[in-house]
Amino acid sequence: IQWAVANGETVTGVTTMFINERMDEGDIILQDEITIEGKDTAESMCEKIASRGANLILKTLKAIDNGTAVRVPQDNSKATYARKLTKEDGRIDWTMPARAIYNRVRGFLPWPGTYCFARSGDEESRLAVLKASVEDGDGKPGEVISVDGEGPLIAAGDGALRLLEVRPAGRKIMSGQDYVRGHSVSVGQFIS
Repeated sequence: IQWAVANGETVTGVTTMFINERMDEGDIILQDEITIEGKDTAESMCEKIASRGANLILKTLKAIDNGTAVRVPQDNSKATYARKLTKEDGRIDWTMPARAIYNRVRGFLPWPGTYCFARSGDEESRLAVLKASVEDGDGKPGEVISVDGEGPLIAAGDGALRLLEVRPAGRKIMSGQDYVRGHSVSVGQFIS
């Protein structure tokens, strides 16, 4: 689920299948396609998938019970595999396009989360990014290009990312605007 959102996919789904000796290669019984909306997160998709999956299981059990369950062989040449997420996957790489970073913020919520490092005074500390938006902007990747509006606007490899909701290390969740006011964020500063 996380990778589907993080990779910017627009659809995902649930499948019931017969089990065979190989991992996820059994014949398909039923499938249900689910749209990933632009503001969906991994967390909201889990809720959608759980609900739709429960309904699909009921339909599958009914089909098996009354003998109408079909067996559709999978085309293994179209199979994709998502590698296991690590905490390091959440580290923001500001050289990526802003849209790709935004998708990771959505896809990695709540785990592993996305984060960067920001300087406050003489210290650099971890800053969790919980909500963001993509905007136009130009600057060097990681450069704060605006502190007006709902939160700091950070230049990315293409476009910019507005930090709307963050959690500084050891602090509570706050709006991007409150973060700017309380942490001396200024234009030209770099976030790593």
